[in-house]
Amino acid sequence: MGERPLRVVGREEQLAVVADVVDAARSGRAGLVRVTGQPGVGKSTFLRLVEDGAPDLRSLRVRGLPSEQVVAHAALHGLLRPVSALLARVPESQRAALAAALGWGPPAASDAFLVGAATLTLLGAAAEEQPVLLLVDDAQWLDDESAAAVRFAAERALEDRLAVVMAGRPGWDDQWRGVGGATLRLEGLSVEQAAAALPADTAPGVVERLVAAGGGNPLALHDVVASLSDEQRQGLSPLPDPLPIGADLAAGYGAAFDRLPAGPRLAAVLLALAEGDVPAVVRCLDAFRLDADAVLAACEDADVLTGGPQWAFRHPLVREAVLARAGASERRTAHAALAEAVDVAAAGGAVRRAWHLGRATVLPSEPVAAALADAAEELGRRRGHASAAATWEQAAALTPDPAVAARRTAAAVEAAFAAGDSAAVARLAGKALGGAADEATAGRVLLTLGTLEELHGSVPRAADLLDRAAERARGRDRAWALTALALVRFRLDDLDAPRRCAARLAECADGDDPVEGHLLRFLRGFAAALAGDVVESHGLLSRVLAERNEPALADDPRHFGVVGYTASLLGMVPEVLPEAERRIADARRRGAAGVLVPMLALTAAAHAQTGDHRRAYAYAGEAVELATRLGFAPGVHVAVEMLAWQAASRGLHDAARDALTRARELSDRAGTSAVAANQALVAAYCALCRDEPGEAVALLEARLEVDGGVGPLGEPLGVAPMLVEAYLVLGRTREARDLALRLDAATPHPRTPAREADVARTLAQFDIATGADPCAHLDAAEDGWLRAQAPFEVARTRLLRGQWLRRQGRRREARIPLERAVHRLGALDLTLWLRRAERELAATGATRERRDGGTREPLTAQETQVALHVATGLTNREVAAAMFLSVKTVEYHLGNVFRKRGYRTRAELAGRFEADGTLDAGLGP
Repeated sequence: MGERPLRVVGREEQLAVVADVVDAARSGRAGLVRVTGQPGVGKSTFLRLVEDGAPDLRSLRVRGLPSEQVVAHAALHGLLRPVSALLARVPESQRAALAAALGWGPPAASDAFLVGAATLTLLGAAAEEQPVLLLVDDAQWLDDESAAAVRFAAERALEDRLAVVMAGRPGWDDQWRGVGGATLRLEGLSVEQAAAALPADTAPGVVERLVAAGGGNPLALHDVVASLSDEQRQGLSPLPDPLPIGADLAAGYGAAFDRLPAGPRLAAVLLALAEGDVPAVVRCLDAFRLDADAVLAACEDADVLTGGPQWAFRHPLVREAVLARAGASERRTAHAALAEAVDVAAAGGAVRRAWHLGRATVLPSEPVAAALADAAEELGRRRGHASAAATWEQAAALTPDPAVAARRTAAAVEAAFAAGDSAAVARLAGKALGGAADEATAGRVLLTLGTLEELHGSVPRAADLLDRAAERARGRDRAWALTALALVRFRLDDLDAPRRCAARLAECADGDDPVEGHLLRFLRGFAAALAGDVVESHGLLSRVLAERNEPALADDPRHFGVVGYTASLLGMVPEVLPEAERRIADARRRGAAGVLVPMLALTAAAHAQTGDHRRAYAYAGEAVELATRLGFAPGVHVAVEMLAWQAASRGLHDAARDALTRARELSDRAGTSAVAANQALVAAYCALCRDEPGEAVALLEARLEVDGGVGPLGEPLGVAPMLVEAYLVLGRTREARDLALRLDAATPHPRTPAREADVARTLAQFDIATGADPCAHLDAAEDGWLRAQAPFEVARTRLLRGQWLRRQGRRREARIPLERAVHRLGALDLTLWLRRAERELAATGATRERRDGGTREPLTAQETQVALHVATGLTNREVAAAMFLSVKTVEYHLGNVFRKRGYRTRAELAGRFEADGTLDAGLGP
């Protein structure tokens, strides 16, 4: 089959789409194009045409290789190697993670997300020098870690001079559908297009026959025409029957391989199993006492390989045909030889050696299994979790001892969980539990399954799995399983679950173990709080909070939720916020996005409790955005609900509806919709912000029917304050009075400042509606919110006082609380409430001048986060590193902040934005 390149036809429309993306990259707007098509349809040629059409762009190319799918970051290494000199411009933590992943530096604490962020930053640095064209061929064969890094960069590069064009076989981009960008499908050529591409003397009838037989596949057309005689091509002699097209085309490649003598045949198999590692193939051939140059040249003469020194198969179909035709013993012989020939000192060399050893081995072998286990450990240290899972699985398959095999399969389950591969977790867990797993191993697997189910699936099913895990796990695994079970069942409105789980843990806990004792105290304290035993709860939970930085607990991401619940129950959220911020900063530095999402979600709620609604908004938005990128939702329902609350408070009602819709979808998927107390409260709040009190009443009365209206933390009648407010707006005074009195009676003493303030303001609202003097209750409410460090609630209370005073005709007196409310609500960026307060203030006859020239548009959550970072003195590059964005994207958001707020300099932003956001600003008496 001689080379006779086709003239390219029939791709003009697709090339025009890519040309637009490339033009946008030249102008500073990143873009992505995904190309799909069957083998031989011309994807590689298409990419070459794209590259040829953009000579002014810096081209970075990589091809996915089947043999490297289990080698973490293999493709990424090839892709980024040409720009490795720019690594110094990547932030330190990202640089260390990327260098470790690619073998450019020592192992370092990292995360797949951090490697993706480093990839984005490195590509952004390259794009600052020259627009970048990133081309990926055979994307279906990228290793999972490289694909994740490229996806991260493609998603988050917005204002960068970067064009990404990826091509692969149909279905390769199923996991990319939510990323955006254009998708192009390369189809076979029509008869007219084929006629234009084939030699001019090809007879029309021959063209039609070839197109019909091969679906217009360009490679098939090329190879068949090249195999025809001039007479056959011109229609003067009959065509072969059948034509070597489609499956027959692959068989034709196989036939070429079958005709090879033993030496060249071995060389082809070796190269098929070690694509890209030509030196290892040469060393293997030397070990077999074969002349490497001669046998490889023989493969080239047979049209199986293209010429050296970078020997390669002339088309991926050739490699597939070689592996399909090679016998199992041939492949094992080649793997064994490659295991000896791999350079173990090179990056990933030890992993490759173990991988080849595993495939050369038929019977169980502990030495080989141990080598694979070591390789899996190394992959895990480098955060190649998907590759680690596959390697652990192979190690388990070759382990002679069934119990050890089960433990290695359990390690594969945990690696697959870390990789976010839910299907692999389920499959591997089935293997582990169906084998010879001991009780501890089975409990460990069930704990992972239960955690996965809580994050991805049904909370009731998670409860069942965690219950089984608690029965079979041992030691700390059992303690964590019971803690997770208590919290999951609490989400399902089972208020007695913490007590029952505490009793189960007390039966088996090791009192000397700091983790087991700590978790037992947490469960007992939580149970006491739900039972109304304030004294016992406070004593236990105070100790839990004091123990939170014990070494055995501090670095466990699961513990963050325990601390959050404890602080909320104690009313001590402000005390733990600085620590939460340090942990978030550490997670950002490490790129631990899986940990960062729940941390951001819970800390957003904490900031909202303390009234820092800028950070609550920014953190909730970032948590939702990161969870969307990661494809899973640990704790993100909290963040989505917070996002709805914040949007409604800014008058962004469409955005609030969208967030509520997503919250309902998450709770429906999790099976918690019937018991989602916080979601109902948020939805009711959004309805009140839209001036739709009837909807708020319907939502909250439904909660009274379900469980008596308990709050998100089990507070008696937790829905009452908002429901009383809605009743009063509708004029339903008697119902409001009855519920307000029930709330007062149901709230035990001693009360936290926030709970005392909530009850007092509810009673004040009833006073106002019935014509009584509300001042005593308003004073108590304001004092409680001040002690709870809740600026928004202080502002709402002052707004309520000002409204009442104005309606009493005491306009001068009304101005003081209203001015303070306006100041605080403006500082918090809560636009809807600010406008309400400003209207009330204007109704008193007071005037207020604005101090900026901004548009007064609400900032987006991401713009708010950028402003918060810049206000602390970070550079744009440092902000980009913290938020896993490109520098250009940060610049874009910062420009919007300046426009909307009227800032002229970074110093002005820092002086005004950060100062306005402090917890104590404007909270004077």
